[in-house]
Amino acid sequence: MADNVFKLPLFAKTQQLKPIPGGDSGRVFMITSAIAPQPERSMGYVVEAAGPRRVKIHAWLALGGAIYACDEPLAKRPERDSNAGISKDDEGEIVFYVNREGRIAKVAHLAQREQDGRVSVVDCRGDLGAYGSGAYDIDEMGAACFLSQWLFPRERGEEYSLVSVADVLDGLLTSSYPDALDAVVYRGRREGADGFERFASRSLMAAGAERVRPIAAAHDIDLRRLGSTGLFWTACNKSELNEAELDTLQAVEGALNRLVFMERDLGDGQSPLVGDVTEEACERSSLASLRTFISVAPRLMRGCDRTNDFSTVLGAESARGGEWDVRTRFAAATEGLRAPFGFDYRFDCDARAGVFAVDVAVPSSSAF
Repeated sequence: MADNVFKLPLFAKTQQLKPIPGGDSGRVFMITSAIAPQPERSMGYVVEAAGPRRVKIHAWLALGGAIYACDEPLAKRPERDSNAGISKDDEGEIVFYVNREGRIAKVAHLAQREQDGRVSVVDCRGDLGAYGSGAYDIDEMGAACFLSQWLFPRERGEEYSLVSVADVLDGLLTSSYPDALDAVVYRGRREGADGFERFASRSLMAAGAERVRPIAAAHDIDLRRLGSTGLFWTACNKSELNEAELDTLQAVEGALNRLVFMERDLGDGQSPLVGDVTEEACERSSLASLRTFISVAPRLMRGCDRTNDFSTVLGAESARGGEWDVRTRFAAATEGLRAPFGFDYRFDCDARAGVFAVDVAVPSSSAF
């Protein structure tokens, strides 16, 4: 921004903000409505003291929570998207967001008091100093978050991460299985890790991810992702593995697939940014996946009403309700089941007699 300096009126009313970590010490920031012009429905400008009665403008605060970065007074509300602001997300939670390259990143979750409308921080990326505790008016909290999450990072030349959960999951297939697991575990244990990174690291460690490397050293192990369900699948010769090795691989595979469930649950149509989801939200979503995946049962039970995609082989049509029809319908339904854990099965049937036998082996309790 340009170093435009504006002179305040002699008796201009200003509200000085408390010191916020991340900026140079000694800087003084304020909110003022004493600068003209201003768009309608305004809460004032965020300004920085530049001398006696002189300030630099950094942003305009719109009534309702939107914040527009600017370095001079605005005559009307900009026709572009806001750079940041306080708003409610689709789930009704109050958040402070930052607009990065058209992608909205939720960098803080807030709570609002009913009695006076003041907001407080539930969790936030980075340190807000005094604003990390206590309740404040929306304009003051919005200004503090804007400085901490938008202005200061830009002044330091930092780029906000646009890495999505999908990017992390896709990255698991770009290196060897043990190396990919180690990378995810390391990211979650480093200082400043995001909530998703901490949750993913903790989940994989609890599942025994560190034991995958010695297993992969002794056996041919490969991680793949199924095009039919989007879930991860561990390719290996199970006849070569002992029970403990198989339990480990299934447990880690299950932990990865619960991350897939979590991504789709929290993404609202697109994969959420890594920094947008809290560790608590990941925990709730992951646990929910263990309960809600069975909701597909009623649809699967009516699989006989749908067309069988495997009814024709080399021009020959199978009889509806015959052996081939029944077996392929069941196999297709089972292979397409999006379960948050891996399982092995085999089945046999006598369609004419109406008899069906299924043998299922679910993972050990460690997989959950």
